[in-house]
Amino acid sequence: MFALFFAHYKRFTQQSPNSFVKFESFNCKRAAPETKTPASMDPDETELVRTSFAKVAPIKAATAAIFYDRLFQVAPELRGTFPTDVTQQGAKLMAAIGFVVAGLDRLESIIPQVHELGCRHVDYAVRDAHYDIVGDTLIWTLEKVLGAAFTPETRKAWIEAYGMVAEAMIAAPKMRAA
Repeated sequence: MFALFFAHYKRFTQQSPNSFVKFESFNCKRAAPETKTPASMDPDETELVRTSFAKVAPIKAATAAIFYDRLFQVAPELRGTFPTDVTQQGAKLMAAIGFVVAGLDRLESIIPQVHELGCRHVDYAVRDAHYDIVGDTLIWTLEKVLGAAFTPETRKAWIEAYGMVAEAMIAAPKMRAA
């Protein structure tokens, strides 16, 4: 779930607009799961995600606000899992999306962090169904923000990217339990 996935990153620092985002690691009390990397995205789809995200990046605060407004409209039960003022949370969300977008062509470098976040989100009462809600909200937000630039091909690419991240997050706690 993108919103909850990104909710508890400690800090992000972006080195340049197209660079890999580094973050402080956190301690998880459980042993790390065996890392399983999903299939790579098609290079054309990766480029569509990156190009469209580059258009969103300059308006990231507004985009995050639209995202959270929509999320709380469609899933008001999630409102209590976030701070009252989601401004900082929105900044973390956009930084985390940037982290994933930057790593789409080298999934093996980001999947361990994605798995770790998936495991942590079990402690936040995240259910598998939340991933669909957040994914739908993300796609809706991108469509609203990008307008005509959010082509059917771009939509498909974002759905693919989000699906890979959500799948890895959902799988991680199950891998740990095994």
